[in-house]
Amino acid sequence: MYRTHISKISSQESLVKFDCGEPTVNRFLRERAAWADQLGQTSATVLEAKDKRVVVGFYALSASIVEVQSAYDAQIFRNLLDDSSWLSQAVIPYPAIEITWLGVERSLQNQKNGTKLILDIFEQVLIARFKLNIGIIGIQVAALPGALEFYQQLGFEYLHADYDTVPAILETYPMFIKIEVVIEIMKRLKLA
Repeated sequence: MYRTHISKISSQESLVKFDCGEPTVNRFLRERAAWADQLGQTSATVLEAKDKRVVVGFYALSASIVEVQSAYDAQIFRNLLDDSSWLSQAVIPYPAIEITWLGVERSLQNQKNGTKLILDIFEQVLIARFKLNIGIIGIQVAALPGALEFYQQLGFEYLHADYDTVPAILETYPMFIKIEVVIEIMKRLKLA
């Protein structure tokens, strides 16, 4: 498989054929990814099959902030907060990378391709953090309900509330993984 930037995609036809099962994700890749990338809103990376005729999957990243909004968040970020400083402010922002879009071709799902994309994201975020010296405390994502277990298995946890215990059904669920957890995962896999 080949990793490429959206602007260097081999075949526009492969973008049109892409179907991850989520119409909004498909539409973003087909119609908006290159434009959003050109505007600097997001950076899209595509994983193509060896023959470069099929888009296996893609992700788009952007700079973001993660907000400590609640006592639940304060527990996640306790190593960043001095004493109870979070109580004096409504929201405390920290620099992060956001996975704005991620999709895997439906016919290629459940074959570890999503995990490959996430590991590639982890690698790129570690490069930004340690080679480019950009302040990043972790990665956040607004996960679709069908992707919660996928992200949890990769080390992401809920932001703002434990949605497993809160009787709420959301369109997306805010999730986060700390940079320290990313480092540990990559070391365990001997990729860092």
